Amino acid sequence: MNEKGRIVQISKSYPGSVHDFKIFKQQEFPPSESKVLVDSGYQGINKYHKKISIPS
Repeated sequence: MNEKGRIVQISKSYPGSVHDFKIFKQQEFPPSESKVLVDSGYQGINKYHKKISIPS
């Protein structure tokens, strides 16, 4: 999301057997000022992007 709360990036679809974090690392990273909303499958993503939100 950008500072106005707009979604700025969505990945294409992949088979369920491909890990989400692997897909993230293969894509162009979102702009550094964007907030990235992910699930718990993205542990360690803060090494790639600083504005991360992972639900507890």
